[in-house]
Amino acid sequence: MAAALSGMLTPAAKVAFLVLQVTFIPCIATTRVIQQEAKPWRWIAFALL
Repeated sequence: MAAALSGMLTPAAKVAFLVLQVTFIPCIATTRVIQQEAKPWRWIAFALL
């Protein structure tokens, strides 16, 4: 599957996908779990940054 997908993407699309994955902000549910587990809000800010 990965090889087939890799053949379909242009190099620019591959770079764009990589940038999206690296800069992806955690979803609201993940942020909520972080807030419940680690009480200080600075950990949520750290996760979002």
